[in-house]
Amino acid sequence: MTYCHIQFRFKFHTEFSESLRLLGNIDQLGAWKPTFGVILTTNPESYPHWETEVPIKVPQGIKGSQ
Repeated sequence: MTYCHIQFRFKFHTEFSESLRLLGNIDQLGAWKPTFGVILTTNPESYPHWETEVPIKVPQGIKGSQ
């Protein structure tokens, strides 16, 4: 099976101490369960940009449900 690696970066303003998770309909994105979502990180230099720490490995050609 062929895989692709995807890195996400978002611009999102939050309140102090809030965090972000990326969710989706596949297991690699938590299968819509917040507890298993991909944690996004930021730091004082890049805020309000949040990103995945490492690329997410997903099977190539996978399609999300509508």
